[in-house]
Amino acid sequence: MRDTATIFLALAAGAPAAWAGQADADAHVWAGPSARFILQLGVLVFVAKMGGRLFHRWKLSRVLGEVAAGLLVGPFLLGGLSLPVFPEGLMSDAATLFHAQDPMYGVITIALVVFFFLAGLNTDVRQLRRSTPGGIAAGLGGFAFCFAVTLAVLVAAAPALTGGTAWSWATPQALLVCTAVSVSSVGMLARMLSARQRLESPAGNVALSAALTDNVVGLFLFTVFSGALTAVARGEQPGLHLLASMAARTVLGVALVAFCGIPVARFVNGLALRERTYTSAFAVSAACLLIAGGVMGAMGLSVMSGAYVMGLVFSTTDLRHEIRERLDFVSLVLVPVCFAALGMQLDLRLLGEPALLAGAAGFVLAACTAKAVGAALPALIADLNGCGCLRVGAAVMPRSELTLALLAALAGMAALPPGVLFSAVLLVAVSSLWVPGLVRRLFETGGNGTRKPFAVPAPVKIVFQFPSHQAAMLMINRAVEIFEDDGFYAHRLNRYQVLYRISREAQVIHLGGHEGEVAFECSERERPLVNAVMLELSSGVEQSLRELQKPLNDVLLRKSLQSAAPSAGVATSMLKNRFAVETLKPRLLATTKQGAISELVSLLYENGLVMDRERAVQAVFEREQGLSTGLEHGLAIPHARTDAVTRLVCAVGLKREGLDFDAADGKPTRIVVLVLAPDHAATPQLQLIAQVCRQLDEKGRASLLACETPEDMFAVLAGGAPARTAAQTAAPLATALPWQSVSLDLEPADQAQALSLLLALCARSGAVSALEELHAHMQARAPLMPERIADDVALFTVESSGVFRVALALGVSAQGVACACGGRCRVCVLALYPPSAAEDMARVKAALARALDAQGLAALFAAKSSSEAREALLR
Repeated sequence: MRDTATIFLALAAGAPAAWAGQADADAHVWAGPSARFILQLGVLVFVAKMGGRLFHRWKLSRVLGEVAAGLLVGPFLLGGLSLPVFPEGLMSDAATLFHAQDPMYGVITIALVVFFFLAGLNTDVRQLRRSTPGGIAAGLGGFAFCFAVTLAVLVAAAPALTGGTAWSWATPQALLVCTAVSVSSVGMLARMLSARQRLESPAGNVALSAALTDNVVGLFLFTVFSGALTAVARGEQPGLHLLASMAARTVLGVALVAFCGIPVARFVNGLALRERTYTSAFAVSAACLLIAGGVMGAMGLSVMSGAYVMGLVFSTTDLRHEIRERLDFVSLVLVPVCFAALGMQLDLRLLGEPALLAGAAGFVLAACTAKAVGAALPALIADLNGCGCLRVGAAVMPRSELTLALLAALAGMAALPPGVLFSAVLLVAVSSLWVPGLVRRLFETGGNGTRKPFAVPAPVKIVFQFPSHQAAMLMINRAVEIFEDDGFYAHRLNRYQVLYRISREAQVIHLGGHEGEVAFECSERERPLVNAVMLELSSGVEQSLRELQKPLNDVLLRKSLQSAAPSAGVATSMLKNRFAVETLKPRLLATTKQGAISELVSLLYENGLVMDRERAVQAVFEREQGLSTGLEHGLAIPHARTDAVTRLVCAVGLKREGLDFDAADGKPTRIVVLVLAPDHAATPQLQLIAQVCRQLDEKGRASLLACETPEDMFAVLAGGAPARTAAQTAAPLATALPWQSVSLDLEPADQAQALSLLLALCARSGAVSALEELHAHMQARAPLMPERIADDVALFTVESSGVFRVALALGVSAQGVACACGGRCRVCVLALYPPSAAEDMARVKAALARALDAQGLAALFAAKSSSEAREALLR
């Protein structure tokens, strides 16, 4: 990483000189339109995402953050700064982004088409059918009054807002702007009311119906006026006759798209259900939305309306959730680019023009007041009192993503005067920032808001906690499917948040999710239904898990995890970069699985690699409850994902005596490798586990268990061999023969008993991993033929995988032991070694032969204790 940064800084430092030295045409080719377009798109995607996240963290609208991000990198701020390759600024051509010749406009057009398609897909057609007369009247009244008032203000203030150009009531640009600012934000409305649990209150129901109604009316009129704008651009005169002609053409276009789209949507829906695959269905739906937009565009109307109608068509199918998921990339990545590009068009120099600011303030005030009054008065039809009508008027005031999307579509059809665009965006900002607080206060006071006594059922909130955000999202998606299978309609209310309105006739349930929480909001009457759905969901999940366990044998999988070929090259480099000497422990103090995990987590915490020790330990414990990470051959790799770490971290501990880790082979665990990865970041945790398993093959495990220092452990894990100390090189017996494995009073009845006693002495060293298997192996080979390496000395060597390093046990018998070689030996030595330590065994054998010469035997027989006898051999 440090090398990469150095190279980058060197290139950055040399860029100005390189630019100055290349004034020929080749330098300009490098910074040509394609390079500029790609760089601009990347910058807009990044800043829009960051702006949205930042505003969301501040509890503000994401859309405002995306517009503000565009303003920040626009030509009037950072985007106008001179760069080596772009002396006039990277975003100096922001004014042309909405021109048809600019490649960025192609991206914006596709993003807007998808946005309006998703708007239609998310429209609850059944809710529109069931809308009360009061809700429809409030929607029509709010839209009509706001449209009329803003049109009057815009025509009157046109000279100040347009830079001296006069607009009439029939000017298509004026009609389109007034349409865009007269539609409400259903997503923001749903979010505000859901936060107060007032979506199903009388005023909440009316407000939601009003917002849905004015959205449909607004999109219809926007299509009509966009057709008029196209006709005026061709030379026709604006007027009522032109608007009437465009209205008829819009009705014809909508009918044509719906007439052709409905049978196609039904066919695709049936095909997907039969084939159990959605790939072809998604491709056909994408083709349909593009064709629908093209058809409307060919008729001289807005392509966005065709996409919206096609979205309405597909909203009646079972494919809508699958289609929405597959279009999430465009919705979450490219749509914010449209809003950021719109923010780049804002000219901050307008803040220095008092006349324009006065006109913009009047426009915003008129739009907010007219919308509230126009929606509040017709709400009286719904039997709401004054407080209820005020709630409806305030709730439909916010403008958000739909208004901005319409403005972006308008900017692509005709140049918008900077003052008009500034006023419209200011309206979005003011209504987004000011209205939520007003709505909260209005809904907190004044009763239920109805003129007649009305029993408003107390909203019930049913919350289910799940261990992770992923688990909660899985449960929400499955719950939506269960509701729809039962005849309910699920309508996603907000594209930024997981918030569904699930309805059927008079039954309405709201479903939302946050972090690891799944929350239902409903009346007491729907509580049994919610519990039944969650019970069915739980049963289905358990059944799925049982079915998955049939072909998956966890013991077999854990065993086969270590059966891969040894690693090398890139794998070894990966391990070397992940381990550190400070997080390697050659002697664990813990005696239990839980203790070993806690000890290794504490080791990481002490080295600053874990932020919260308790959360990390809890995450690993929860993972172990699901399935033990104890593998075969004394290896365990406990692991978990947790927000207690910011990157992939590892720790390794050795417990030569063994731990009960519920291993796949039932044997004690001697090597514990702890791996922690961040919860919400892509990190190669499983790749690291696989590399560890390959590295710690039979030879790797034996080498690691032979390590006495963290440095030796690191050398083994990095693919090398542990560094031998001078003492180890000079005396190979030092490690193989501890004093606990020496007995000076060995008096067995025969060779078999002597070997059993010596095997028990070997086990004291901690090098034996399978004592019973070793004993059975030696009995199967009985009688073992010893090797006479000196007078009165018998050496029994046994090769076995039940030991991880060379281990010796030495016994001295005063009477001598009758060996299979035919003689009696006073000194019996048992040597155990794994197949991977054959070379070490040869060195130990040679050292043992040198130590047991005549002088060594005399010192051994004269020793008074086991430690004294060992020192005599290591002289």
